[in-house]
Order: sequence, then C-alpha cells, then structure tokens
Amino acid sequence: MTMKKIIIAILLLSSTAVAGPKSSPATVKETVAGKHELSGSTSASLLRTGGKTFLGAGVGYGYYLTDSVKPGVDVDFVVGRHISALALVPNLTYYADKFKSVVPFVSGGFGVVTSKVYSVTNTTAVLGLGAGIKIPFNERVSASTGIVYSRSFAGKGSNSFALPVGLSVLF
Repeated sequence: MTMKKIIIAILLLSSTAVAGPKSSPATVKETVAGKHELSGSTSASLLRTGGKTFLGAGVGYGYYLTDSVKPGVDVDFVVGRHISALALVPNLTYYADKFKSVVPFVSGGFGVVTSKVYSVTNTTAVLGLGAGIKIPFNERVSASTGIVYSRSFAGKGSNSFALPVGLSVLF
C-alpha cells in the first residue's frame, strides 16, 4: 500500500465534499434568509498527479443567515476499486446578485476525510475552494455546477480539481 494511493482516495472524496455546489438561493422574487436547504451532488474529480478521474457523490444541509450567506455541512463519499472514503466538511458559501437567470457563488470549507485504500486507513484534513453558478428552476428547486479545488494535507499534500453538479431544495 503506497502513500500515493491513500492521497488519491482522500482527494477524490474531498473534491466532491469541499465547496461543492450544493445549495442555492431562490429566484429574486423570494427571500431565502432563515430557510433550510437539503442538497445532493455528484462530481468527476481529476487528480492533478497521475491524471486519473474518479466519481463521487454527497448530500448537504445549509441554513441561510442572509440571502447571500449560507453556512452548511456536507457528507460525501467515494467508492471505487480498492478505495473508499467518507468526508464531513463544514463550509461557507457566498451568493452574488442574480445575473440574468443564474446566481454566481464562491465557497470554501475545511474538513476531515477518512479513507481506506486496500487495508490501510488514513484520516486527514482537507481544504477546498470553489466557484460556480446556480440555476433556479422555481422558488424551491435549483441546479448548480462549478469547479472545486481541493488540497489534502496527507503526507506531502496533494491537489485535485472537481466538476460537481447538484440539485437542491429549500424548505
């Protein structure tokens, strides 16, 4: 079991988990301050060293403090051949003003990832930064996409990029 495989597992999961586009403001007609949001996403992650692509999925919860600021938490996982990982990542998302029919956002988070590659388990910290757009379908349901950069602090550290796609529901 190599450290490289452990880092790959951690980055795969953190690319999905950290700063993924998992929540969105409603249309301009309605305020979202004080509302809760549940979300789900999937992503393709590219490990910068090795150029391998992996798929991940996750769920999230957030609470809008204002129409623009939403702290939240995501639980994400990656399962692959000889690799499994689980992450818990608190994050903060800022939404800009609506531009035409989309809402741009930036997000950041810092969390913990536990991965298992073959029979070796490792837990480490991850930092993620993301940006993207939300596309409101109506006042409760939105789709989103973006790009996420993740940095794992296992070993020498490693980087990855993810392209997440998500759906969210306000309540």
